[in-house]
Amino acid sequence: MKKNRKNMKNLLTCITVGMVLTGCSSLTKEQYYSYEPFREDPRLSDAGYSFADGRSPANFLNQCSVGIQQFFNPPKPTKVTKDLPFKPILRYPKGFKEPGMHIQYGFESEYLNEEAEVLLKSYMPDTKLFPQMTKEKWLALSHEERDQFLQNNEKAIFPYREKARLINIIDDPEMKDVMPESFIYDAGNYEVVLPPVDSAEELVYRIQKINNFLGTGSMQVMISNPYNKNGLSDALNRATFKDQNLGHYNFVNDLDTLSKLDQGYRRYLADPNIQAAQSFNHPWLGPMTKIKHDQLKKIIDEMSLQKKYDDEELKKMSYIISSHKFIGGLAFRPDVAYKKTRLASEVRDCHRNLKCIEDRIKRETSILIQGKESFTAFKNLKAFDSENDFMKLDSTARAALREIFPKYGSYNAAVTERFRNFSYPLRDWSEHAKLSSDPNLSQKILAAQEEYVSYLNQQIARYNKREISKEEAQKLIMGELSAFPEKSGLMQLMKEKYQELITPQELKALEHLKLTLLLNQNRHTALAQVKPEPKAAEATSIPFFNTPALTASSIPSGMVAAVVFP
Repeated sequence: MKKNRKNMKNLLTCITVGMVLTGCSSLTKEQYYSYEPFREDPRLSDAGYSFADGRSPANFLNQCSVGIQQFFNPPKPTKVTKDLPFKPILRYPKGFKEPGMHIQYGFESEYLNEEAEVLLKSYMPDTKLFPQMTKEKWLALSHEERDQFLQNNEKAIFPYREKARLINIIDDPEMKDVMPESFIYDAGNYEVVLPPVDSAEELVYRIQKINNFLGTGSMQVMISNPYNKNGLSDALNRATFKDQNLGHYNFVNDLDTLSKLDQGYRRYLADPNIQAAQSFNHPWLGPMTKIKHDQLKKIIDEMSLQKKYDDEELKKMSYIISSHKFIGGLAFRPDVAYKKTRLASEVRDCHRNLKCIEDRIKRETSILIQGKESFTAFKNLKAFDSENDFMKLDSTARAALREIFPKYGSYNAAVTERFRNFSYPLRDWSEHAKLSSDPNLSQKILAAQEEYVSYLNQQIARYNKREISKEEAQKLIMGELSAFPEKSGLMQLMKEKYQELITPQELKALEHLKLTLLLNQNRHTALAQVKPEPKAAEATSIPFFNTPALTASSIPSGMVAAVVFP
């Protein structure tokens, strides 16, 4: 009631000021800003919407119409928002203020079979499909029996790209609302997938509740924004759309890949027995390669020309093995939201690292709020050409890498040949060097490349003589690869560019999104159900944020600030 009174007050103010503006063109700037809706930071308003950039009188009537629409048709919060520790706030990408044009967030978390005991107790097969199965019978089964039942009836219970035929049997009414109606079974893993939510606060809240209830799975976050305000109807809009989005994905993927390697190098210095670059030995989470980057460029170009994709074309983007989706970074996901006139980005390399999830939410939200204009400078960065760059190594090195890092399974595509990833330092970095204020960066990169190849050849010679095992060779090569960003000066370049690109004010506005803090505050609740992970690998928290790093004492029991690759 109190909130409705305030909304009514704001509405009446809008109408009053609108009438004044309609009848009087001499309203001063001071008078204009004195009205109640403009006194407070729009990000903190109860209504959750913000007024025009710069709050100029020219846009006032249009923004009042937005307020009127939101008053009579307010966003409908889900039931779980009543206990949010922070107010849910609608945030808009630059240039968008209309209802429904706010940033949205999605979440999914994958669990191995042995991690899914609580999940399988929370759902049962639809009794319309299996009338003999009651809730009592389902819960009386062991976890292994429930798991086997689902696998034996996979096609019936989990039809491809359709809603799973399951029933939510959670007794706790709050968790029943937080959890989705069903889950997904894919490639041997169970996946909890949430529908999009309208605020980062609600996403954080749901992640907290799900992790407390089920344990921390391998997490991915989806962030989407509208794209069609201007319809991409003229050449300027199309070129701007293409350059800004390509530059954005180019920059953040290079930043994240180099940062991940650099952090691996810090850990390797402390413990030479670790594998410092595990993602490079993974078929679906490695660096962006030219094969995948060419697809990314093609799709962004087609979208700038307003290409209409059919369902089959969109589906292929999500499962063909050479898809631009299969990277360990921020993946463009037009297959998810393009038909809904939205662009979606998927965070694919945070996994069980809660601090990384928190930082990515902040970073990508702040980028959308401030706009992507400054990312145009990165549109020409050359991708890692894993096929041709691999050929820069001599034949002895190439043959040994094929043994040390073999291809994935029976696939024959170059994108699944993991050994190619270890030619990453030999990539063409010339466009990166052009962006640097350091005139010696090209020479630093060349020296670091030569040092890497020399070290690689030394370890391969030792491996060929069987002085070191395959596992030892992997650790040593990964360690040297992870040192490349620092030795080349590229890490320093990306750090400097990141600090130039990201507006500190926008990050500060998101400081209250403390996912790791929320989890720590609630460690006394259902965390007893969360089992510690058996192994922890590659941390991927994003650098350069002014948020305190996790310490061992600040991580809730059962949580790991690291990546675990299944």
